[in-house]
Formats: sequence, C-alpha cells, structure tokens
Amino acid sequence: MVLPTLVRAGMEIVAGRLATGLTERGHQVSIACIEQGGPVAGELVAAGVAVDVVPTPGLVTNLRAPALVAWMARRAPHVVHTHSGAWLKGARAARAAGVPGVVHTVHGVLDPEPWYANFLKRRAAAATSAVVAVSEPLRSYLLESTRLSPAAVRTISNGIDTRAFSPELPDPRARLLPDSEGRVVIGCIARLDPIKNHDLLLRAFRDAQRARPELLLVLVGDGRLRPELEALARSLGVKDAVRFVGNQPDTASWYRCLDAFVLASRAEGTSMSILEAMACGCPIIATDVGGNRALLGEDGAGRLVPSQDAAALAAALRQVVPSLGTPARLASAARTRAVRLFSQAAMVERYESLYREVTADRA
Repeated sequence: MVLPTLVRAGMEIVAGRLATGLTERGHQVSIACIEQGGPVAGELVAAGVAVDVVPTPGLVTNLRAPALVAWMARRAPHVVHTHSGAWLKGARAARAAGVPGVVHTVHGVLDPEPWYANFLKRRAAAATSAVVAVSEPLRSYLLESTRLSPAAVRTISNGIDTRAFSPELPDPRARLLPDSEGRVVIGCIARLDPIKNHDLLLRAFRDAQRARPELLLVLVGDGRLRPELEALARSLGVKDAVRFVGNQPDTASWYRCLDAFVLASRAEGTSMSILEAMACGCPIIATDVGGNRALLGEDGAGRLVPSQDAAALAAALRQVVPSLGTPARLASAARTRAVRLFSQAAMVERYESLYREVTADRA
C-alpha cells in the first residue's frame, strides 16, 4: 500500500484496518508513506505490517519516482494499492516496477480541487487496474471528472470493527467526563481541519446552548486549527461548555460518552466517525454531504441537515438532543445498520476479491 502519511485520520485508519485484516487472513502487507509516517505506523508494525517512509517529494516524481520504484522492486508485491494523495506517483511507480495489479481507492476530494486535478486523475487511471470509491456519490463524482467507463470504477464502503465499537461495553463517562453529570453531551470526533467545519459547529452550538444551557460539546481530535477554534469558542461565549480533549487513542470509549454525535463536514466520502458512532449506538446529526445519506439510510439512525447551514444545525441540536428520552430505539437503529452493512470483515473480503481479480487479469 502507498499513502502520503499515517497520521491518525479517517483514510489512514481505514487503510490500517484493511492492512491488519489482510494480515490476519494470511497475506503479507507492506506500506510506504511517501511524505512522513505517523502514530498509526507503530500500531501497524505491532500487528505485523511492515511500514517504511519512502520520501517522494515534488511534482516531478509523478513522472519518475526512483526511490518508490526501488522499494516496490524489493518487495515484489502482487498488488500495489494506492490511496488518496498517492495515486499518480504510486500507480506509475508500480507499473515501472512490473507489479501485476494496481488498485486505487478514492477516499474523498479536496474542497476545492486544483485546476489540474482531473488531468492527473486521468493519467493515474491509465496506470491503474481498478479504481474504488468509498461511496456512491464519490463514485459519481469520479466518473464525471475523469470520464472513465462506469465499469472501471466500483464502490467498496469503509468498514469498522463492530466488536471494538459497541454500546455493550462499560459506560466510561464518569471517568472521562467527571464534570458532565446532569449535562447532555454532544461530541465530534474528527481532526481539526477546515473540511470538518468545526467553526460552523461552534456557532450552531452557541445558538443551541442559548435555549438548552445543559448542553456540553466535546471535541476529540487535534490539528492546526485548534488555537483558532479555541479562540472562537471564547469569543462566542461558550468556552466553559466546550471541551477540547485532543487526539485520543481509545475513541470507542469517547463515543460511548455521548448522547449524540455531530459532524458538520463540508465534504465526506464514507465517514469513519459516523460509522464508529453508529456502531457504538450514538444517534447522529450530520451535514448532507458525500456518503453521509447512504450511511444513515432511512432506519432512524440519525438526522441530516443542509451543508453550511448553521441555523439548521442549531435547530437539529435543539430538537434531536431533547428526544433522547428514547435512546434505546435510536441506539438500536444505528448499531443494527452499522453491523449489517459496514463491518470491517466485509470490507476486507471485498478488497481481497478485487486483488485476486486484478492479478488474474494480468496472469
């Protein structure tokens, strides 16, 4: 596998779970990070996945990346699987190294994309055996932007470990949020990045909390925007009702602290945070972007609001949170849907089948 980094974010966690799942099924998996490593790398090495940093900087390496080609030649894989941000470099290097099959997964798109992005995607697709999108809306966008044949792009939803993310494990709220007694806890677990739109969430929370002062907002995750967002919470007058807790390795425990999970993203592919929250039995409030509608379905697992609409998000916080007098029904709907449609085992099996398909085509 080839990724830009192994920081703790959605795409990297998905790739890591895929790598460990394949390893458990008897495959040998190696990962090259073409920019830098990250905290997920150590977890993967402990699980038996080889991880190397293979610096591949600059635009010129889209045409020729000798270090990456040499790494692949040493590993001699049957398949190279590239992920968003590493497509063209990884696919062309794989072909130069004589790798039989090349798979790429599109996890999301930049907002906005650079003007030359579609050109690079078309060049990368020409060196790729199979292209995967993690949601149907993302697949539709990819087909439109690359003009690939519909048969060339398939959808494989992200998967989660529904044993680790479960409402049946002990309630950790008293331990993690000892000052939350009598509060209604809303949480967002996501990196502090512009695409996650925490500033909109803070403004909506300010408006909702005016009507419901018992609301408490917990933001799990970190990033370059943290000082700016902390300053915004102070300027909005909600500093005492917002907890910035940074990156947390045991996110499953934090989901189980929540009365509701909220995600205000500007764009999403298949949101791992939403899936994890569903598996933990959290009712969801999310913006209607990317694959979010497909995740929540019509089963009562959560509520969608228009993107960039702070008033609608605030209304959802006011209306949905008070309805938690019947949490068992909401939790059951979310949990049942996650287990039925988005398990990690199903994701691993679908990718394993695809790898066999693309190597058979080159046999």
